[in-house]
Amino acid sequence: MIKLARWSHFQPLSLRSKIFTYYATLIVFIFIACSIILFAYMMSFTKNLVGDYALNTIQQTNVKLDGWMKEVEALSKTVMWNDNVRNLLVNYDNGGMNLGAKQEINKYLNLLTAPRDDIYSLFLVKNGRSIYKYGSYSDSSAEDTRISAAIQTSDDSYMEGNMLFAGPVTEHELTKDVTYMGMRKVFDKYTFTSIGDMVIELKLTQLANFMKILDDGKNRQHYLVDAGGSILYSTKTAEIGLQVSPKYWNNIRTDNNQASSTKIVDNSVMVTHHRSAYTGWSIISVTPLSEIVSPFRQIQNVFIIVNIIGLSIGLMLAAALSHSITNPLTKLVRRMRQAMLGNFTLARRTEGQLHNQSYNEIEKLNHTFNEMLEGINRMINEVYEAELRQKETELKVLRAQINPHFLYNTLDIINWKLIINEQKETSQLVRALTGILRYNIDENDKPVCIREEITQIMNYLKIQQSRFDEAIELKVDIDPQLSELKISKFILQPIVENCVIHGFKLMSHGTIVIKGYLQGGFLLIEVIDNGHGMSADAINQLTSHLESSKDNSTGIGIHNVSERIKLYYGDPHNLRFESSLNEGTTVRLTLPVIK
Repeated sequence: MIKLARWSHFQPLSLRSKIFTYYATLIVFIFIACSIILFAYMMSFTKNLVGDYALNTIQQTNVKLDGWMKEVEALSKTVMWNDNVRNLLVNYDNGGMNLGAKQEINKYLNLLTAPRDDIYSLFLVKNGRSIYKYGSYSDSSAEDTRISAAIQTSDDSYMEGNMLFAGPVTEHELTKDVTYMGMRKVFDKYTFTSIGDMVIELKLTQLANFMKILDDGKNRQHYLVDAGGSILYSTKTAEIGLQVSPKYWNNIRTDNNQASSTKIVDNSVMVTHHRSAYTGWSIISVTPLSEIVSPFRQIQNVFIIVNIIGLSIGLMLAAALSHSITNPLTKLVRRMRQAMLGNFTLARRTEGQLHNQSYNEIEKLNHTFNEMLEGINRMINEVYEAELRQKETELKVLRAQINPHFLYNTLDIINWKLIINEQKETSQLVRALTGILRYNIDENDKPVCIREEITQIMNYLKIQQSRFDEAIELKVDIDPQLSELKISKFILQPIVENCVIHGFKLMSHGTIVIKGYLQGGFLLIEVIDNGHGMSADAINQLTSHLESSKDNSTGIGIHNVSERIKLYYGDPHNLRFESSLNEGTTVRLTLPVIK
């Protein structure tokens, strides 16, 4: 009821107001919907574009970091397989380290690290104690404790001999360098048992050089964190060594199965990360959404201006459209009212003036209205004339029926005259002709029994036998029960006549067999003669003639039978011929079973 009440507010409005309201509403809705969808799509597209760019950049940075770390690992393997280093680790418990061996190791490491500026120090550790130190270091128990603690926090991968980049980020007081650790277990090359540990301290400045590639001068933050969430590098230097923010770290940890991801966090920042499969470190890029949306502020203003202009133009077009539709209708209604008052002259004159104006659909309505009135008047006259012609035809039919009745009565008089004169043979012919005439006069369209149709065929053949000296023989093979089924009148006689005229020409004797039987729910009647038969070409020509709707001088009776079967019974009922030269002809009628 509420909806109906709301809708009823529009009912008093004129058609012009309704059209304007509907079109204006549609235009406003389309403009606003398109603007929202387009703006949302552009926002989503830009976010994806920024996310893909950030992800691609940090992936490339991670590849460079992995390459650098693999270089460090290769260096550690080179040191690990050095004989002096291995002898030092193996023999340290037996006699300590002699000065010559230490000098050899120092010389070897100097050669390895000379072209590199990323190695801060190198330690060889055995049983938790540093037995050899190279590079920048301080001989303090605190440093030994720090290194020992880092080794103790190692995982199973480390115990299997893999390089582990871990440990706390350390700022050294003397040099002010910030370092982190890379360490690995050293095994005996014969027994594959652990003989010690190697710890390499790497300068963080090399990491910073890689990470600074990501800094594009925009308000973005980049982090490099290890597997435990400790910050190895940050755009804000003060955050190095601290734990990364939980809201970033938790989102990364929920994607353990993904090496990379892009997410919107707290509807304020876009967090993109990529985890290195080699080091286990992750690069995190944090982009404020305001940084992404800011270019759209100007676009949003342009959208608003375009919408205002578009809506204004749309509303003006809606007003013009409603006026162009309703103005001709108003004129048409005015002309109809004038016509109702009998002012047809004014209506015709106004309609004539329309031909000089633009001829659109609404104005066509006015022209069609006048044509409709003329058409109605014309149809009334045609119906009146048709009724007159129908009555005239009925009178002609009644008069035509007088002639057959007169002929029938005349033949009856002749028949009795012949009986009186004892001319029995001629009397029989007259009676046969009288029977056919009566059969034709009585209710032409009413179906008849097969038995009645056979009787008329016998009357017809009786007349023909007088012509051919009884050279034509008729055989009927129809079950008495089937004889009572209904068929159309004169549907068999033309076929029998065709046998007599064409099939038995120049023959001394001819036989016609009429069979009737049921098959597949249909009544099949076959008229078989032993006449001359027909060739295949003649059969095809006759079949083509029967399938066409045109009649010709050949086979008028057969064509009439075929057309009546189509009209009365329709598909699949039909008339078919089977014949061969000098072997007779079979005409098969497929009819419905009508009792």
